[in-house]
Amino acid sequence: MLRHHSCSPKVNDNYNPATWMLEVNSASMESELGLDFAELHKESLCTWRHLSGPPPRSRDQQFSTE
Repeated sequence: MLRHHSCSPKVNDNYNPATWMLEVNSASMESELGLDFAELHKESLCTWRHLSGPPPRSRDQQFSTE
């Protein structure tokens, strides 16, 4: 999530990170940044599904039973 907010305000020293996340994930911040957080989330899920599987044409590992 932080990667998507690279253009959003940074977390100040001694500032609660949970509060910061609530603030940068607000509808007003989404509008200010010109982003669609739901679309970003959907795209990231597609990326993770693609990255979480084995590479194309890969083979199962074989282990000795000795």
